[in-house]
Amino acid sequence: MTTTTTLRPEPIDNHAPAERASCDAVRISIALRWRDLDVLGHVYQGRYHEFLDEARAAVFAAVTGPQGFPFVLANVTLDYRHEVLRTDEVLHITTAVAEIGRSRVVLEHRIAREDGTAVATGRSTLVAWDRDGRQARPLSDQERAALDPGIGREDGHEELTREERS
Repeated sequence: MTTTTTLRPEPIDNHAPAERASCDAVRISIALRWRDLDVLGHVYQGRYHEFLDEARAAVFAAVTGPQGFPFVLANVTLDYRHEVLRTDEVLHITTAVAEIGRSRVVLEHRIAREDGTAVATGRSTLVAWDRDGRQARPLSDQERAALDPGIGREDGHEELTREERS
């Protein structure tokens, strides 16, 4: 099940300046499976990266359509905030475009339990990729427009709390 909401993350000081984006966020839900657990009985840390991969795919499917968006993953940061057990059953991942640079797109992620508790937050930096030239390339005007439809919108924005960001 995919629904949309809006996320307005604050910029992080240690990133180079980039255009701010405020597009609608994509929210996906992932049912937990026994194989997601480690020997301690909670979700294995490596699974969180798989969850973020699913979320990134959902964002690009929502904004670029079937043609997709060729990119390489340049950086991922992930802060684990709460333990997740099998009894939590479902996690909701909200992902939004936070920044757009010349060739990069920064996404912000929030993974939450059914009750809304943030269990992890993070950022992914993606770089547009030239498949033929095997190198980074600038984002096209069409990609920018697709990734940045919400500039200037002031209504109905959900913000990450400072606690979730730090």
